Amino acid sequence: MKKIIFLFISLFFLGGCGHYNEINKLAFIDGIGIEKQDDTYHLYLAVVKEEKQETETTKKHTIYHVTGQSLEEAFQKGEMLHNKRAYYHHLTLMLLHSSLLENNQYQKLFPFLKDKLQQGDYLLLETPSPLSSILKQYQDPTDLKEFIRREQKESGTTTLLTFDDINAHDYDPEYSASIPSVILEDNTLKTNGMFLLGKDLTYNHSFSKISYLLSNQITEYYQTISLDQQSYFIHLLHLNCHISWKENTFSITITGSLESDELPKEKEKEAKKKIEEILEEEIKTFVQKEQKENVSTTPLKNILYLKLGKKQNLDEIYQTSKLDLKLSLSFQGGQS
Repeated sequence: MKKIIFLFISLFFLGGCGHYNEINKLAFIDGIGIEKQDDTYHLYLAVVKEEKQETETTKKHTIYHVTGQSLEEAFQKGEMLHNKRAYYHHLTLMLLHSSLLENNQYQKLFPFLKDKLQQGDYLLLETPSPLSSILKQYQDPTDLKEFIRREQKESGTTTLLTFDDINAHDYDPEYSASIPSVILEDNTLKTNGMFLLGKDLTYNHSFSKISYLLSNQITEYYQTISLDQQSYFIHLLHLNCHISWKENTFSITITGSLESDELPKEKEKEAKKKIEEILEEEIKTFVQKEQKENVSTTPLKNILYLKLGKKQNLDEIYQTSKLDLKLSLSFQGGQS
């Protein structure tokens, strides 16, 4: 919205009323949803408009829905919205239905979007849920971004990835790209792990969290543990992951801090041990699954590629490499 205001001011002072008339003919789109049902493409466009009230200026969003037998036709129908031309340069979020990504359809979709929108710094999300249901609750893309940002901090099961972030991995030959997923259940929006492009599968919350942790895409999350039949909420923060490979072994080191407002001081050592046991099991299970499936949503396989080059038996080395895991977590202000 600040960009819109800045553009308005700039055009006003540079060209006066003529430019104001031009900007008034634009429909500012800051959110897009795309879905495919049978052979029909559904395009949802979130148009933002300022409304001046007595004491403040607020934003109001209107969702426009157009369809087409092709995505190109849908965008063409959406070029004019109530006599205003669609303007995409303030786009902040795109929500894609999983039907558009399965069976490698993304390989045609992404180049089309890149060419059509001429930008890629917007947040990208995938969902198996009907887009119309989600957009009834989240007409303002800012609300969806805040939901992802909050879940990233609290659960670590999602992260903020842009279209450019995901496409950048085209240059990583041993990386399996993914998109954060959301789902609507019982009329409540929830994180849904991560959708793996080219694999047509969705990682659960635990696998997604570990993937993001090993990729340094999350630095904190909360974990509930039970000690002596009492539950405690533990905050893991300042998390950092370092990965290396040598002599057929991946060495992974996780460092970070722990804190809890409800945990007694005398239980910190026991809590640290519990947290590390949970995390160790999650990491080992995750790495073993990716090795077995010959998938790498983390830097593991790419580190191996950079170390050894494109050897014919690279996949075999990846799948048979051992894991040396070191966890260094401590409660803030303590030595535990």
